[in-house]
Amino acid sequence: MKINQKIIKLEADISEYDDFFLIGILSTLEDYQLAFQLNRLLSLNLEKDDDYIANNHSFSMFCSQNEIENIEVKLLENKINMTNETAQDFGIFSIKTVEQKFVFPELNKIDFLLKVSYENKNKTNKYIDKLQKTNFINTVVKIDLKSIKIKRNLLF
Repeated sequence: MKINQKIIKLEADISEYDDFFLIGILSTLEDYQLAFQLNRLLSLNLEKDDDYIANNHSFSMFCSQNEIENIEVKLLENKINMTNETAQDFGIFSIKTVEQKFVFPELNKIDFLLKVSYENKNKTNKYIDKLQKTNFINTVVKIDLKSIKIKRNLLF
C-alpha cells in the first residue's frame, strides 16, 4: 500500500519541478542532423543514447552532460511516422498508410523536445534566443510543464 502512495506522490510532484525546462522544436531535419546542429549552435556534446520507449514505441534520444556548468541536455524525438502496408485481394497493388505516434500526444505539432536540466535559470532565454535565430529550425516554443498530461513521460 505504501508503494502506491509514493508513486502517486511522485506523479503529483513532477509538475512542481523547477530544475528543468522544455523547448519544443519544429524542424524538417532528421534527429541526428538536428543534434549535430544543436551541438554547434549551443556548444553541446549531444550523443546518441538509448531510445526512449513510450506507448510501446521507440523514440530517438540524444544526451549531453556538462559537469562544469552542471547542465544536462536531452533531445527527444516527439513524433515518429509508422508506415503500414496492406496488400489488396485483387492483385499486386498495396495501400500504404502513415500513422504518427507521439511521446506527448498533446504536443502533436512539436517534432522534437529539448529538455534542459540546470542550476542557472538564465539559460532558458539564452537557448530560446539562439534557436530562434537559426535557419534549420522552423519554430521554437517554451513548453509549459502544466500542459503535459502524462507526467511520467517527463522523466526522460
